[in-house]
Amino acid sequence: EKVMGQFTLSAKFDCSPSVLREYLGVISNIEFITDPDLEIEIIESPILVTANAEIAFSLITGGFRQVLRHRWTTVTDTQIVAEQIMGPTKSWIYDQTISASENGCALRETVVFEPPGGMLGFVFTEDNIMESLTSGTALRHKLLAEQLIAQQSA
Repeated sequence: EKVMGQFTLSAKFDCSPSVLREYLGVISNIEFITDPDLEIEIIESPILVTANAEIAFSLITGGFRQVLRHRWTTVTDTQIVAEQIMGPTKSWIYDQTISASENGCALRETVVFEPPGGMLGFVFTEDNIMESLTSGTALRHKLLAEQLIAQQSA
């Protein structure tokens, strides 16, 4: 039987939904809003997030450098959904949904995943993954807010 984990975290930003969506759609911005401890490296990607395009990247997690490949399955003005096609977990679907809110917009990030099996499953348990998502997403929201402010004053 499948063990699926689900994680969701939302944050509000002082910009229009279109400004947030534009920022999230630029691949080179990923490194600015990712936990520096992950040492993310984009290996191969388009310049902009586009439906059915793929991104290959590596990062350090659990003390190991992992190479992952994701495909964007949904890309609209208010939603970006990526699905892992290669990586340590059995499955990973990452959904960013943007909505208008009072004084700006809100971003809801949801990850539905199935932890890895085998020996890796002992390192990357559902609890460990949830803990990592909680701290990583909170940091991404903080960095994203700072980037959006810097962009608006530039």
